Amino acid sequence: MKMQTRKTKAPPGQSRPLCLRCFRTPELCYCEAVGRVDNQTEILILQHRRERMHPFNTARIVHRTLDNSRLICERNEFLATMALPISANAGLLYPGKDATLLTEVAPDQRPDQLIILDGTWHHAKTLYRDVSALHGLPKYRLAPAEPGKYRIRMEPNATSLSTLEAVAAALRQLEPETKNITALTRAFNCMIEKQLDHPQSIYSGLAVKPKKIPNANVPKSITQPTGNLVLAYGEATPIDYTAVDGWDELNRNRATCALPPVYWCAHRFGHADAKDRFCCYLDGGKNLVPKFYDFIDLSPREFDHSVSAETFAQQWQDFIKDDDLLLIYNFNALKLLRNCGINHDPYLAVNSINFDPLKRHRSIESFVSHHRGTLSSPLFKGRAGRRLATMTSLVEVLARIDSAEA
Repeated sequence: MKMQTRKTKAPPGQSRPLCLRCFRTPELCYCEAVGRVDNQTEILILQHRRERMHPFNTARIVHRTLDNSRLICERNEFLATMALPISANAGLLYPGKDATLLTEVAPDQRPDQLIILDGTWHHAKTLYRDVSALHGLPKYRLAPAEPGKYRIRMEPNATSLSTLEAVAAALRQLEPETKNITALTRAFNCMIEKQLDHPQSIYSGLAVKPKKIPNANVPKSITQPTGNLVLAYGEATPIDYTAVDGWDELNRNRATCALPPVYWCAHRFGHADAKDRFCCYLDGGKNLVPKFYDFIDLSPREFDHSVSAETFAQQWQDFIKDDDLLLIYNFNALKLLRNCGINHDPYLAVNSINFDPLKRHRSIESFVSHHRGTLSSPLFKGRAGRRLATMTSLVEVLARIDSAEA
């Protein structure tokens, strides 16, 4: 094993050898535990310059272990002007509201290159901010089922993962058929255990920065709902995913679509009367291809008595009140209303409510179940009815949690 002599935090006048590959002293070297993984998805790591020589950097292990990987470390301003080797079917592993869970990506939609930003969370944000080549890429995120094991370096919150842990989790989901992915974690665990066993180890209890753990921030209009809370869900004209060329075109089609909904249902929270429910089938739902009816879980017969967009708009305006708070699943529903000439304020989208700040749950149903809630029975037909029932259950659970903490 090649060693070099380098001045470190050794006693004055002394030096200690370091491994040229892992930059650790001989007793802490983990190189013998580094394995090989023949991965199919290329991993492109863009590393913040301050991570290059960090003794606990895990991207170094990833690059050495994965046969199909690249690591580029430069200043942000250089990365911003470089011709980065980003493939046509690349994706960025970067959490956010517009990021798709990797577990929800269909096999034929998986990226063939996954880009990883290596550094602290602050470093990763500055990399994304400065490197414009990343902005148009589809984003993907993970939903860790358990806390990370990076116990020798501070993490922003209890579910944060190191670069290595994130890559290992992503590869398990993108290419479950690939063997020996555990080789990634072998060297990682070896590095951690050796460091913790070191006589001068001071890392116990430093895995999480408690002050950085976010708190749920749910509006009181949701935690303390009144009679003016109206939950609504609308089905748009289905998009044929096979007829578009990638996510960019799909998103452009969605953004420019000016069609009304094909189905709209709503109910006033906490009220069981028929007058507090709204259901409408629109003419756009006629003559769809069978797979679209299957997708929205409605039959063509449901649209035998459908109405025009103008009639729908009038019926909805008769139902909704000026002081109602409209709770929608996402902002696409609001766009459907605007396509009918309806502008309602105030409104709130479920996916904008920070009810699960640590992203511990993969779905609203999981969050409701974890908090011992009961999923409400659908009041309306189809996928829209089920989504609306899920929203109802979420409001009920959030109200109960708020009441218990009061």
